[in-house]
Amino acid sequence: LSSLCMESDSDPLSLLARVGLASALYTRIRLLEGGFSADTDETAVLDSANERGCVEQDEYVLESYPDYCNGLIASHCRHPSIRLSLWVLYIQKRISALMGFDFTFDRSCLRRLTLIDQPSFPLITGVGIELQPITDCRAFAEQGDYTDLEWIRVCLQKSVAINWEKAKEVWAQYFTSDITGMLRILDECPDREAVLDAIEPSNLCALLGNARETKDGKRLANAVAETYASSPSAPALVDYLQAANPVLLALWVRYTHPLDASDEAIDPQVEEKLLLWASHFGQPYLSCSSEEVAFKLQRQLVLQTNRLVTDGKYVELSQLWHGVFAGHFPAHECTLQHNPTLVEAAFHIAADPSPPPNDWCPLLNDLALLLSNQASPELLNRLLTQHRPALCRKDSAPAGLMALTINPG
Repeated sequence: LSSLCMESDSDPLSLLARVGLASALYTRIRLLEGGFSADTDETAVLDSANERGCVEQDEYVLESYPDYCNGLIASHCRHPSIRLSLWVLYIQKRISALMGFDFTFDRSCLRRLTLIDQPSFPLITGVGIELQPITDCRAFAEQGDYTDLEWIRVCLQKSVAINWEKAKEVWAQYFTSDITGMLRILDECPDREAVLDAIEPSNLCALLGNARETKDGKRLANAVAETYASSPSAPALVDYLQAANPVLLALWVRYTHPLDASDEAIDPQVEEKLLLWASHFGQPYLSCSSEEVAFKLQRQLVLQTNRLVTDGKYVELSQLWHGVFAGHFPAHECTLQHNPTLVEAAFHIAADPSPPPNDWCPLLNDLALLLSNQASPELLNRLLTQHRPALCRKDSAPAGLMALTINPG
């Protein structure tokens, strides 16, 4: 294996052959290290190891090119020569870790391959002298009726290539309401992102919204969220304040109608964007499946409010409490006394010059009048009577506003 890895030439076909052989030798070495005989059938060994819970299969076997590409983010958007190069790099790193020293396959020669893309391994039609462009690539794709979701599913089941650009063009004209058909396609397709990218955002939002109370709706929400919301910097979470944002709608469906406890786990930065999006566009989907979920939402709104105040994000704080959640501000005196950050939040929210929502709690309405110099003596007396312990704490209201609450004259 060592001598094989150290070989070097500029022939891409030779490189691919060496990588395939090196991968097989890696598996053989790992099996021998695991105490198995060199002539033992590998499949039987792997099945036995998995049954005994010994070592995960990927400890023995390196991923094939198709398996590697299936786990590659935006795989369908990459030129096949780029995918090949990344796969060779993956093999290189795994073998380097096994051998205990670094070596490098010359992957640049892969750019000389003339390729036709297809679901398994790309078809190699030639080797050029110069590097080939990677801006586009020919691909095999099945011709047929792209409005027929069952036909697409059967094609995928047979590992026949689907033209997702053609699907996108057709689906933009023909709105689909068949969520079951879409889920079957997602189950068969190794590249879920290619399928979801082909669905119009408004169509995907309709599928999610209409079926949010059903098991299929929650399955689709999981597929969308797991595909796109891997990190706070995911593209769909950057320019996120759009009504037709299927990624945030999917997260919202999971948030308010969780299939299981795992649906509740969410990155704090993603949660901030989710709640801000929901404060603008979440009204049609606000119904909660249980009191437990409603309680969780109220708790998370308080936690998010504390984070926004701590981080000085007062614009976002105002957005959070001027929309769908306007009537849910926790203005109970006991809550305010034990959470001075909420009192500071109330002042910042009320100081926003935009018109107050109709369903604001009395505290926010009174503070808004106070901060705009429209407070009557009765209002000042009511504030000090009902909320004096919370409002008059030195660590609660922002600097410069305290005097207004403790000295109404």
